[in-house]
Amino acid sequence: MFMFDFLFGFIYILVALAVPVLVIYLVILIRSISRSLERIATAQERMVVKARKSERLKESE
Repeated sequence: MFMFDFLFGFIYILVALAVPVLVIYLVILIRSISRSLERIATAQERMVVKARKSERLKESE
């Protein structure tokens, strides 16, 4: 019975230590994904602005 209690306590400690690490990892992952999505969105906006400018130049000619 002592071995079972020890094993359960050991697993409990491992889970208790792993949960904050996983939460921190998930937060960092979500932040990096959102930053990369922001970069993609700004790049697309720049491409749209350039396309509009080139269309205006072609129309004015």
